[in-house]
Amino acid sequence: MNLYTIRPGTTRVISTALFLSSISALADTTFQTSPPQVGPVILQINEVSATFGSSIASAGDVNGDGYDDVLVGASMFTGNYTNEGAAYLFLGSSAGLSTSPAWRITGNQSTATLGHSVAGAGDINGDGYDDILVSAPLYDIAGQTNAGMVYIFTGSPSGLSPTPASQLTLNKANTRFGASIAGNADVNGDGYSDIIIGAYVDDGKTGNDGVYIYHGSAAGVSPTPTTTLQFSQTDAYFGNVVATAGDINNDGYDDILAGLPYYDGDKANEGAVILYSGGPAGIQQTPLQQFEGNQTGSLFGNSLSTAGDVNSDGYDDIIIGGQGYSLNANQDGAAWIYHGGNGGMHLALVLESNQTGALFGFSVSGAGDVNHDGFSDIIIGAPKYTHGEENEGAALLYLGGPSGIAGVAARTHESNSLLAEYGSRVAAPGDNNGDGYDDYLVSAFKYTQGQYQEGGVFFYPGGTGALPIHVQEFTGLADGCNAVLYWKAAIEDDLAHYTVEASTDGTLFTPISNIPRNTTGRYTYTTPQQESRTYYRLISTEINGQLTYSQLILVQTECAKYSQDMSINLYPNPATSTIQISGLVQTEAYKVTLYDHRQRAVLHQTVQSSSSAELDVSIFPAGIYTAHIKQQSNYAVLKLIISH
Repeated sequence: MNLYTIRPGTTRVISTALFLSSISALADTTFQTSPPQVGPVILQINEVSATFGSSIASAGDVNGDGYDDVLVGASMFTGNYTNEGAAYLFLGSSAGLSTSPAWRITGNQSTATLGHSVAGAGDINGDGYDDILVSAPLYDIAGQTNAGMVYIFTGSPSGLSPTPASQLTLNKANTRFGASIAGNADVNGDGYSDIIIGAYVDDGKTGNDGVYIYHGSAAGVSPTPTTTLQFSQTDAYFGNVVATAGDINNDGYDDILAGLPYYDGDKANEGAVILYSGGPAGIQQTPLQQFEGNQTGSLFGNSLSTAGDVNSDGYDDIIIGGQGYSLNANQDGAAWIYHGGNGGMHLALVLESNQTGALFGFSVSGAGDVNHDGFSDIIIGAPKYTHGEENEGAALLYLGGPSGIAGVAARTHESNSLLAEYGSRVAAPGDNNGDGYDDYLVSAFKYTQGQYQEGGVFFYPGGTGALPIHVQEFTGLADGCNAVLYWKAAIEDDLAHYTVEASTDGTLFTPISNIPRNTTGRYTYTTPQQESRTYYRLISTEINGQLTYSQLILVQTECAKYSQDMSINLYPNPATSTIQISGLVQTEAYKVTLYDHRQRAVLHQTVQSSSSAELDVSIFPAGIYTAHIKQQSNYAVLKLIISH
């Protein structure tokens, strides 16, 4: 593996899969290709094209039972009205998150897209029950098309009411009020949660985009905002993305973020994020800091989130996504982690990918503390990631620590579902089963299972102790008649050793070597390969005896590509229905394995031999195949053409 310098103090390890890099330390994470280690529980509503999971969020604890609850939006849901949208509440319990919604609200107007955004509001009115926000940014009000509406539903011992406690709007056409929403922030330190609502209009005019802050109180929120923030540049999409930043300077007042993904600074559409600080009167009009993408088309600020306190220094930190950022690939995407402090925020880490069009950073979120170590963790989505299935998507979990976020993903999840765009949203739902470990959510709003693009939300519970052994990359190549295997691992704290296994058919494996843990986490192993095609896999054995299996890899060598024994032959070739195998040792059994053009085994057959044997190939489609014929003293790999 070669090291390439990408900027002062930054190195990158090139691999055959998507990787990530850090500006403060070596961070060469690749997507894990083995199945997820924990969970998930999948939430669905089985409604065609509903895009269930178009928004996801923690609801807080709406019924005061001690378990956090989950909100899910389905903005294209069609009930009585086309694309009216819907939002759902799923309750937590000691048994975990319920898979049946306890509450639902619909848009009741065509193309209202209710559920475009959902958010936990915190406790707006101080009654001890958490409240929620749901937006319908294309809702029409009294002839004002696409004016937008945001609904506040308050919690109670029985949960959420079907009737909103407040309905907020600017009552102005095409403002898309509620394009983004955020809550659970106390920006003026009065003990009541406040809410942030974004609205944007791409009409080339200033003054139509905005971010609106409403203060909570014992009576709820006022119908008019306490603070209105605006930005001078047109079509920067100010108001399209808002988030709570937490308390980044530890002054006792929560701060907020506003993204401008289409901001033009020195470069077109580089994007920017503005940090506004809280205080006794609420959010201050003058920005505390502004961050910019510094690359044309990076769309820096297309996603935002508080990260919690990732290094446990008492100051909250933030994550910013830039789905269009490119380093070695086009729109591979990136995520930036900034640490809080007395003097404001400073850049601590940049995570980048190199798979073209993966859109890493399309969604970002704090994950709470999934391993209960006292450091907040984060999760990042890449909905266009492709591995096996086109645009299946991926989500990566990163752990916090004394130095902040590790540059290597602790867990990587994929949907293994064509065009699902898993990772389109990620969220921290809190502790839904009350076990003391925070959980996390990933949505795939184009997920298809039963109903076309119905959408799905994947719930992953936090876990105890160290995370599983995590092999980030496992690859192999041929070197003459040898196979050279390479792998690297992100987490090896509890590793005892690796076992390398080999198989000629991908089903029956034989151990060939045990490899002890080293100090680098990077391994190279070379083994003679007598067969032309051999599958390999790794078994990670933990100290407690737990086993984790890697994905399979196939290595094909040239030294045994075709017939090792020229006496064995196939005829006729091309064949239409049956073939004869000649040249076999009469006293020995023979085994035939037939592979199609995609290297899939389509036939396994073992027969007591005569000097000539017949094989029926009439059931196989026309094409080019490879026949592996093996006896105790004979072996051949032959090309076979089937034509009908």
